[in-house]
Parts: sequence; structure tokens; C-alpha cells
Amino acid sequence: MTTDIVAKAVVYTDDGKALLLTRSQTDAQRPAGFDLPGGGVEARETMQEAVLREIFEETGLAVTSTDVQLLWTKAVVDHGKNVIRLLYGCKTHDDAVHLSFEHDAFAWVPLASIAEELNHPHWSEGIRYAETNGLL
Repeated sequence: MTTDIVAKAVVYTDDGKALLLTRSQTDAQRPAGFDLPGGGVEARETMQEAVLREIFEETGLAVTSTDVQLLWTKAVVDHGKNVIRLLYGCKTHDDAVHLSFEHDAFAWVPLASIAEELNHPHWSEGIRYAETNGLL
């Protein structure tokens, strides 16, 4: 069985807003579903490098490694693969988002409601864990 490592991020601002993306209508897995910036970890790339790269590719936001904190991890079997999910928290001082082709829209929503707005079985669990433990 193969293993995929996926790193996503809750990107948030000083004034308590979090970035919520809307996946492209043509996305194969969850078209038009809500999403967080992030994606697969590539060969010879650390997990932190992956999440920083994905944030920049998908949103145009340049987040530095000092602004990134690992919040939660979970390993599951999904579609016949082992999947390791890593959720990071990233503070940004820039809210000028420039979307890639992977997403059609974005919104800055209250950080306190990001888990409910996202409504994803795994990532929302991670966000709730981070909130409960004072990590966000």
C-alpha cells in the first residue's frame, strides 16, 4: 500500500480572520468544495517546505517558516492508500490573495468558525483539536 503525505494550513491574520478557499469546479475529488491551502509533500522536500510552497502556489501569500506551527497530525487509510495528514497554523501579515487555477474563490472568515465553514471530516477535526488546545 502506498503512502501519501498531505500538508494543509490554517492561514490567519492578526485580526482573527482565516483563509477559506473554494476548489475549482473542475476538481476531480471535491469540485466547488471548501478547502485550505496545501497539498502533497514532494520528494526531497520537508513537510514545512511543502506547506509553505503550497500556500504560495495556491494563494500568492509568502509565509515565512518562523510563522508556521505544526498543529495536528493524523494517519488514515483513504481510497486504498495510507494518508498522513499534517495541519499547520500560519500567520500572515498580507491578505492580498492571488488564486491559482486550483481554486475559484476565497474568503476571509472568522478564525473561530473556520472548522464549521470548512466542514471537512479530517481537517475540521484537526482545527477543533488546535482550538481546544490553545494552538490557534
